[in-house]
Order: sequence, then C-alpha cells, then structure tokens
Amino acid sequence: MKKNMQTLLSILLAVVILFSGYNHYAQSEDVLLASVDYVDYKFNELNNRINQLATTGGTTGGTTTTDPNVTLRVDNVEKQVGAIETNLDGMQGKIDFLDQVTRDLSDGSVWQVIELSAGLTIYASDTSEVVLRSGTAKAIGNKYDEGLSDITSGNDLKDGEYITKDHLLIIPRGDGRGVVAITTCFILYKGLYYTQ
Repeated sequence: MKKNMQTLLSILLAVVILFSGYNHYAQSEDVLLASVDYVDYKFNELNNRINQLATTGGTTGGTTTTDPNVTLRVDNVEKQVGAIETNLDGMQGKIDFLDQVTRDLSDGSVWQVIELSAGLTIYASDTSEVVLRSGTAKAIGNKYDEGLSDITSGNDLKDGEYITKDHLLIIPRGDGRGVVAITTCFILYKGLYYTQ
C-alpha cells in the first residue's frame, strides 16, 4: 500500500510540474487559442475584402469607389490584347498561305502520276517535265507558236502534234503550254500545273 501511495504522489507531482511549466510557457509566448469558427469567419472576412478591392480598385473613406486610373489601365490592356489577337489572326493567315505554297512547291519537285480524262487539258504554271505513260495526247503551244521540247528525240513538238509515249518533254515556262488528252491517259508530271 505504501508503495502504491508513493507512485500516486510521484505521478501527481509530475502532473503539477508539467502544468506549471506549460502555464509559464503559455504566458511567455503569448499563446492564443481560437475556435475553428472564429478562424473561418476571419478568413472569409479577409477574402471578401480582397475580392472587393480587386473589383473596385480601392476604398475612400470607408466606401468603395472605382479608381478611374485602374479602369483606364484595364481598358488599355483589353485594347492591347485585342490588337495582339488581331495580329495573331493575320499571322495565322500568312502561315496558312506559306504552308500551302510549301506544299505546292514540294508537289512540284517530285514526279506525280496524273490521270487525264479525254478532253482534259493540263497547263504548266512554271517550268515542268512531262512523260506520257499511256493513252493518246497532243502538245499545246503558246501564242508565239513555241511548243514542248521532246528531249528524248531532240525535236520541238508544235501545237497540236501527238506526244510519243515514254518520251521526256520539257515545258520551259508557264506561258500557256501544256498537254491535252485525246483519250484517257496517264502522265508523269514534275512541276506546278493547273487543269481545264
């Protein structure tokens, strides 16, 4: 029993020492206890005040007023953003145009297989190479009676002359020269062209 009493007194003494140490610490550190509801209330009050300042531009004498300088700056920024968007739209149009030109140029730098229906005409937009693979076609000359250069035979094909299959033809300029299909035919074509 005496031993239990000593244990109980030791525990009680430890609790008194701990409590007095905490009380001394709390007074020296100015520990403040607040409820969760109070903290939430203060947080919401501060948040509402920040939102009010952001939308009105400040306070004057306890009442909110719109600062004309802030409104002017906001309007100026909106105009600048609008100008930037307009410039971006214009740049996108230029990028799209350059993308199409690049695609056209890349199409003009490789051989393409083109099927021409009877009566369809293909005109060179620039210097081009043509090889008739099948079917029947005639050369189309320009208004100066210049024709297509048949590199394989070394001849100049005049307007209306038949094109020989598997001969390499060169159209030096996009000046109205081209090829007209008499029957459905397939040609190999390198360069830019348009059809009618």
